[in-house]
Amino acid sequence: MFAWSYRSLPAEAARFFRLLGLHPGAEFSTSAASALAGLTTSRTQQLLDVLVGAHLLMQTAPDRFEFHDLLRAYAVDQAQREEPTESRDAALQRVLAWYVHSANAARTRFKATEPPLPLDPPPSGVEPLTFAGYDAALRWYEQERGSLLAAAQTAEKAGQDRLAWQLPALLRPLHARLNTFDEWFAMGEIGLRAARRQGDRTGQAELLTSLGKAYTQAHRLTEAAEHHEGALTLRRELGDRLGEGLALNAIGLIRLRSRQLDAAEAKFAESLALFQEVGSAQRRR
Repeated sequence: MFAWSYRSLPAEAARFFRLLGLHPGAEFSTSAASALAGLTTSRTQQLLDVLVGAHLLMQTAPDRFEFHDLLRAYAVDQAQREEPTESRDAALQRVLAWYVHSANAARTRFKATEPPLPLDPPPSGVEPLTFAGYDAALRWYEQERGSLLAAAQTAEKAGQDRLAWQLPALLRPLHARLNTFDEWFAMGEIGLRAARRQGDRTGQAELLTSLGKAYTQAHRLTEAAEHHEGALTLRRELGDRLGEGLALNAIGLIRLRSRQLDAAEAKFAESLALFQEVGSAQRRR
């Protein structure tokens, strides 16, 4: 039955169907599908309507689509059979980059004070989302939580280590807002492994900081301190004075929570001195 419906599709719709099987998450939006397939938004909307009308895809909410599990498996099988490796790899690269750049836009709206994370430009034709403000960014994160985790897992499996650490690093303030610990811990570990494979010390510091905050908010203070200490070592090696001060402050807060008052005071004094140094240097520019 699947084969009959699939073979009845126009060629462009059939290719769109099998590429959608490569999407990392269980459900997706028009914009994500557009990035995956390398099509315009308007053409993507038309093809989504074709697949929904052919009962090969379900629309579960406004701008939310998903496969029945068996249809998803069939789409993946057809992509493996009919799409060249280069085409599958390019589709995956586009949608993963879309998630990374959309996450960056959400983070910027959600917490504009976060230091920017240098990203590669998105592939040609990929248009990441933009957000009107804080609430829109948070709604997107809540809606996409499952797909974001799946995107990080897929990036790691595909050997896309740069994207695999950037996505979790960008999402830290959104994870922290809602204490979504399952995703936060899982993505943090994916990102840390990926940054270590790349030998990217900035990425490692970002993910150690993220995991340190996650453990702190989960009241697992021993693990929190270990991760922040690791971040502190890397920030010092990188000459990142602001990052060093933030790591010292985070460790001080952990010591304070643990009632280690002298140790907390010492860390706060070190961090304050660094913040004053950084502030003076910025004023001299």
